Amino acid sequence: MKPTELFLCLLLTATCALAQGDAKSLIELGGVAVRQGELDKGIVYYNDAIHLDPKNPVAYFNRGAAYLLKRDDETALADFSDAIRLNPKYGKAYNNRGTIYKHRGDLDKALGDYDNAVRFDPGNGGAYNNRALVRMARHEYDKAVEDCTEAIRLKPGDFVAYNNRGNALYDKGDLAAAIADYNEAIRLHPEYANAYGNRGRANLRKGDFDATIADCTEAIRIEPGLVTAYYNRGSAYEKKRDHDKAISDFSDAIRLDPGYVIAYANRGVTYHHKHEDDKALEDYGKALQLDPGNAAVYNNRGNVYKGRGDYEKAIADYDKAAGIEPNGIAAYYNRSRAYTAMGVYDKAVADCEKVAALDSTLAHNDLAWLLATCPDAGVRNGAKAVEYALKACEVTGWQDAHAIDTLAAAYAESGDFDRAVKFETLCLASQPPVGDAQERLELYKAGKAFHQAKP
Repeated sequence: MKPTELFLCLLLTATCALAQGDAKSLIELGGVAVRQGELDKGIVYYNDAIHLDPKNPVAYFNRGAAYLLKRDDETALADFSDAIRLNPKYGKAYNNRGTIYKHRGDLDKALGDYDNAVRFDPGNGGAYNNRALVRMARHEYDKAVEDCTEAIRLKPGDFVAYNNRGNALYDKGDLAAAIADYNEAIRLHPEYANAYGNRGRANLRKGDFDATIADCTEAIRIEPGLVTAYYNRGSAYEKKRDHDKAISDFSDAIRLDPGYVIAYANRGVTYHHKHEDDKALEDYGKALQLDPGNAAVYNNRGNVYKGRGDYEKAIADYDKAAGIEPNGIAAYYNRSRAYTAMGVYDKAVADCEKVAALDSTLAHNDLAWLLATCPDAGVRNGAKAVEYALKACEVTGWQDAHAIDTLAAAYAESGDFDRAVKFETLCLASQPPVGDAQERLELYKAGKAFHQAKP
């Protein structure tokens, strides 16, 4: 969804007698022209007004607003700055200049201008809304909520403020409160596509995929070009394993926004789930062309290569992912599996240890299994295998038969066959059954450890 909405203070009119050549009259004529869509004509009037009265801040402000409508941010910025120079308490000029700074990504300057906007024009709810957007971009979600709440106090029917507060609450992880705000925005404005779309996004995070689909469908009905509604609905279909509908929605998102990286990336994931890996690789390649620093896409492309047995390409992609996100877990974990399949066990162990060091429970079972059953005797370490296998069992509440199977193998490698038999027997009593567990139990009863065959 469009996650946020900016408020601009537009043209001011000056009360005056319409005498031709009077600066105030020219400002009035400029306002009429701009409201009729004749921006260049309006700018000419403002130019004449400034020529007659170069110290009139309203003329600079209105000319800046006209340039802003023409998307000439640089000239608009200069005019708003001149308006502020002439009237340092000009709240609306601070608001509009702050918006230009926000568009440029200069959040500090934007925040400073919005601070002055609400200071000098405390009744301007739009300025509070705008400051909330900057605070969200700075991850200051509590302050963003406060600003939206003030905007709502100033104008209780401000549906956009409810929507924006919902977005701040969503970013905080308070989905129930976010959905309540989206509900109120929709009640106030039943045809407000953004609120439906954002509520759909919140329902997606909740795992209520049917609600996401319903909300995004309504958002698309109201605003057929709302790109993120297609993307979020596609994500919901993907979660429901309705791959064809997911691909259709991701494709519509890409059609509307050919630079939408995440739509290419997730369409690639969906193609992979459909076993159409050539198409998945094409989408991942496009996503990386648009965003070469996307670690997740490198990781996912690596998984496709790994699934094809092209381990060198897989490892190259995992290397790039790890280089971009040194504290990311997925690349190390997946690379460990690629190294295991290649028989490069020392590197596989090193990657599993890296994952374990990052406080993830993901690799405990894999690491324990490698240390207990590796074909390379130089890699095996029964004591460490037991340590990691116990962690895996504890994390899974002793309910994971595979973790218990690994613990039995670890005890066998450490020479404790009584415990190996005990836990393999427990594994066999667990559901779902683990393949070859009975054969391993017979080995342990005979006082022999289990080791994997070399690939």
